[in-house]
Order: sequence, then structure tokens, then C-alpha cells
Amino acid sequence: MSDFNEFNRRHKQSFAQQQRWLKKVLSGQTLQCEVCHQPLKTERNGELLIVQCDKGCTHVELTVG
Repeated sequence: MSDFNEFNRRHKQSFAQQQRWLKKVLSGQTLQCEVCHQPLKTERNGELLIVQCDKGCTHVELTVG
């Protein structure tokens, strides 16, 4: 049972970190890719909001309505 609790704890921390990251990007702050340290760029394509670096290390697609 403790393995499952540890998994849940790490998952919750990761999700919270991703939420903070997305809030910063969506508020217009310039963030860098954690892998290649290039600035992340945002692009709107229809209902998709794409956040990515030039090399493609980070690539996040969000559906917005």
C-alpha cells in the first residue's frame, strides 16, 4: 500500500508543478525548456494552444474553447 501512496504523492506534486508552469506561460511570462534551455513559444491553432521549444523537447497541446 505504501508504494501506491508514494506514487500518488509524486503524481500530485508533478501535476501541481505542471499547473504552475502553465499559469506562468499563459500569463505571458517567458519560460525556458527544462531540457534545451530555449525559450518556450505559444501558438494558437484553432481550438489548440501549443506550447513548445524550437527543438521539440517540450511540446504541450491544450484544447481551449
